[in-house]
Amino acid sequence: MTKDEYNDLTGERSRLVKVSELKDKSDRTLLYGYTIERNTVHVYLLDGFINVFRYNNKDELYFDVGKELELNSYLIPNKRLYPECCDKEFCELIFSKGTEPSMNFTYFNEKREAKVFYGDIK
Repeated sequence: MTKDEYNDLTGERSRLVKVSELKDKSDRTLLYGYTIERNTVHVYLLDGFINVFRYNNKDELYFDVGKELELNSYLIPNKRLYPECCDKEFCELIFSKGTEPSMNFTYFNEKREAKVFYGDIK
């Protein structure tokens, strides 16, 4: 048994999401949603790095970038995610890490145009 397999059995999962864990490393939106305060959260992959960009109409509120980032409330918006704008592989990766923080989705908007990036990028 490997250390990762042991951690899976004992419930000790890594709280990091890593670019190396993704099969598809192409540039794209990974998560797109909003917070209770109505701030936009755009998590995207660009040039091999995970970027977390929180902003509102006026200001940048938070930005982080890395090859691996902690799974926390900055990464996952505390209100809703737009499911049609989120990457399935990345969501599966988050679900594999445990249930906190939770990912809450709004309704699926079939009319939204498919794009590589749904939110602003920095």
